[in-house]
Amino acid sequence: MEQKDNTIKDKINLFVLKNQKLAQALFAITVFCPDSEPLKAKLRDQAINLTTTINAIKTDESTVFHLSFLNQILGEIELVLELLDLAQAGNVLSKMNVSIIKQEYEMLLKDAKEQVLADNLFDSNTLILPTSSPKIIKDKKVVGMAGPSSDRQKKIIEVLRGQDWLGIKDIAEAVPNYSTKTVQRELLALVEQGVLKKQGERRWSRYVLAKAEPIAK
Repeated sequence: MEQKDNTIKDKINLFVLKNQKLAQALFAITVFCPDSEPLKAKLRDQAINLTTTINAIKTDESTVFHLSFLNQILGEIELVLELLDLAQAGNVLSKMNVSIIKQEYEMLLKDAKEQVLADNLFDSNTLILPTSSPKIIKDKKVVGMAGPSSDRQKKIIEVLRGQDWLGIKDIAEAVPNYSTKTVQRELLALVEQGVLKKQGERRWSRYVLAKAEPIAK
């Protein structure tokens, strides 16, 4: 048991250190941006938010056992990536700098998703992965997933039934009990299952029901 605890601590320390290095790099590449550039402040603020969230693990290691906390980390890393995409599209940062730091943040996101898959970082009978992968963990075994498997997914399908293409904002407003990030993850899962079709990327994504959607009763 002690060896397992040490392994978890080593993973936590490495993850925290990786993020700290990335936050420093992000501040470095934005230093030449004018202070009047809104994305400069947004990128730095989000790097601070992410660092604050991740550093909470060091204060209370039990947080790595909570899916909601892991989901929060995934969502915050994804927001950094979205802001970097905007900075690149608007020529706010050099393409080379954005490419390098994006690759590192994508690796951090991959590491975070792998932690969700690790047996020693959660304790749940059924865990829907907050990724685009059409899989779930059931009884700590990865199995294929077909059709909506949660109340959230069923409610999203009801919202889209009979509708033309809807954006994430419209769908999230129709299911106010869930955060926009949660709705976005469920939408991606439903796309991978073939239940929904998607067009556009990130916040401009729109969704519509596929011709045949399997409804779980």
